[in-house]
Amino acid sequence: MTISLLAGLALYTGCELVDPGPAQGVPGRCIVSSDYFVSDVFPNYLVENDCAKSGCHAEASSSSLFVLKDVEGELSPLPGDPLSTWPLNWQFNFEQATSQITDCDIAALSPLYSKPAGGDTQAHEGGDNFSPDGPELETIHTWLTRGE
Repeated sequence: MTISLLAGLALYTGCELVDPGPAQGVPGRCIVSSDYFVSDVFPNYLVENDCAKSGCHAEASSSSLFVLKDVEGELSPLPGDPLSTWPLNWQFNFEQATSQITDCDIAALSPLYSKPAGGDTQAHEGGDNFSPDGPELETIHTWLTRGE
């Protein structure tokens, strides 16, 4: 028993530690602008296309994984306001929208755009809300390329 313990200890101490290198993060993830979310994405994309209305992605009625909270009557954050100072419902909506970004290099592949544009592999229960290559794609593309 002592010999096997010594052999195991010799093998253990003889192993080298392998340096895995620098952390790579999640491929294709990006940092999107909270300022652009407030000024353009929320009002000109989510509100304009009625995403937060009852029966779609409104918190109270949605069966979707993408849920938006009602912010009607709340003061919207201003561009430049730190995300941590935003009202909680606005923070929630920002997090929900960013969770729908899966490819930071190709806006058309992110579910936030591709599903309502009819380009996703799963049908959008609300139908195809806009045509491919419309202004909605430019809004999402700009959001992905602006950064913080």
